[in-house]
Amino acid sequence: MSAYSVLCGIGVDMVSLSRAGDFYRRHRESLKKILCGSELKQMEQSRSPERLFGWLFAAKEAVFKSLDAEWLGIDGFRMIEVRLPSTPKGFGRARLKGSMAERVSSRMKVWRIYFLETAHCVIAQAMAFARVKDPER
Repeated sequence: MSAYSVLCGIGVDMVSLSRAGDFYRRHRESLKKILCGSELKQMEQSRSPERLFGWLFAAKEAVFKSLDAEWLGIDGFRMIEVRLPSTPKGFGRARLKGSMAERVSSRMKVWRIYFLETAHCVIAQAMAFARVKDPER
């Protein structure tokens, strides 16, 4: 039997880059409560961490919306790990960790996150896919 991917969730979020920058500057020391280690590392290596925070926050929100799950608080938000695209035309990916992964891993396996940035905001669209075995093959 071969497998194929089925779209099973879509989430979209838009973040004001100026508001994300304000939040980043005011709460820089407490970002570890909502960001994973790999995301914090991406921000440390960035020339524009305020902008990158806007991208990460929009992506996390979009992934959460694609789950159609109940809110798990800040800890649940931290369980969504985002890897941003390596090229401007690429797409990001997401991975669930901890109890978040246990709750939805049977349904959704792969997230692709597409971004659009304007002068004032970033929009993230997360598409959740499940791997399904093809009974015909």
